[in-house]
Amino acid sequence: MTEITKKEIDVVAGLAQLALTDQEKEMFRSNMEDVLGYFDILSQVDTDNVPEIGHITGMKDVYRADVVADASLVDKEAIMANASVVDEQGHIVVKNVL
Repeated sequence: MTEITKKEIDVVAGLAQLALTDQEKEMFRSNMEDVLGYFDILSQVDTDNVPEIGHITGMKDVYRADVVADASLVDKEAIMANASVVDEQGHIVVKNVL
């Protein structure tokens, strides 16, 4: 079983910006040891013949294929007609993002 030290609890509490009493630190130390104990138990399970899964619902990729469109089919005038601002070189001007 993995033992958690009081110093490790102080580090975690500091990272979480928690001000803990000594009683709370002992409670969290005990709880963390319990959680890590469960991981110790799980690490003993034989998973050699278990297939890896990426998603438990069985959903498939719902995105369209990434296909390059023929730029000659794009009506540039129709696009530019929808643009609110076009510069001298014919580029659409947008507001800064940052």
